[in-house]
Amino acid sequence: MSSALAGPRITLLALLVAGHLLADFLFQTRAGVEEKRAGSGYVRHGVVVFLVQLVVVLPLFSLPVLAAVAGISVVHPVIDRLKTALSRRRPASLTAFFVDQGVHLGVILAAWELVVRGGWTPEAHGLGAGAVAGWTTAAVAAAALAFAATGGSVIVEGVLDLLDLDGGSGEPRAGGEPPPRASGVPGAGRLIGILERTLVLFLVFYGQWAAAVLLLTAKSIARFEELKDRRFAEYYLVGTLASLLVAVATGLALVIALGGGGI
Repeated sequence: MSSALAGPRITLLALLVAGHLLADFLFQTRAGVEEKRAGSGYVRHGVVVFLVQLVVVLPLFSLPVLAAVAGISVVHPVIDRLKTALSRRRPASLTAFFVDQGVHLGVILAAWELVVRGGWTPEAHGLGAGAVAGWTTAAVAAAALAFAATGGSVIVEGVLDLLDLDGGSGEPRAGGEPPPRASGVPGAGRLIGILERTLVLFLVFYGQWAAAVLLLTAKSIARFEELKDRRFAEYYLVGTLASLLVAVATGLALVIALGGGGI
C-alpha cells in the first residue's frame, strides 16, 4: 500500500469512505433505490450503512469510531430523503447525483475530523501493521470496483439522459435505455457496461493500456452493423466514452491510493 494510506488517521478516513461506497453501490440494490423513491426503505438503508461501515472499520474499532459510524449512519438516510424530495420537484440529474455523494462524503469527513482532531489516535488492537494494510487495501479496492460498476451505471445513464433522443418530440425516455432502432437482450447493455468498466479498471490499475484499447475495439466490432445508423452510433459513442471515463478515473484514483502496477 502506498504512503498515502500509511498513517492510522488516513487509514481510518479511507476505511470510512470505502464503507460508504460499498454500502451505497454494492449493498444497495436497484429495487432498494426504487423503494426509496416511493418514500420508504430509508431506515433499512441506514441500518445497512451502519453494519457495512462497522465491518469495514473493524481493524480500528473503538468507542469514538463507533460513535462516528453511528452518526454517519443516522445522517445518511436523512440526506437520501432530502434528495428524493428535491428530485420530485425537478428531474434527477447528474448534478443531483454528485451533490448527493459530495454531501455524504462531507459528513464522513466531518465525523472523521471530530474523532481524530479530538486527540484520539486510531489503533489496531492486536493486529500488526501488515494485517491492517492488507485489510485497507482490500476494502479500498472493493469500494473502487463497486463505484465503477454500479455508480458508473448511474453516471452513464445520467449522461445519456442529456441526449435529445426523441428529436424534440417530448416523448419520455427511460434513463439508459437504447434508442428505438437498437436491438438486443433487455438489460444486456447495462451488464456489458458493468463488465467493461470492471475490466478497464483492472487494466488501468496494472498499466495495461493497450489491452484496454483492444477491449473497446472488440466491443465496437460487435456493434458494427448497428453503428451504421448514425443516431445509434452517436448514442453508443457518448455512452462508451462516459463509461470509459468513469473506469479510467476510478482506476487512476486507485493507483494513487494504493500504488498500482504503473501508468
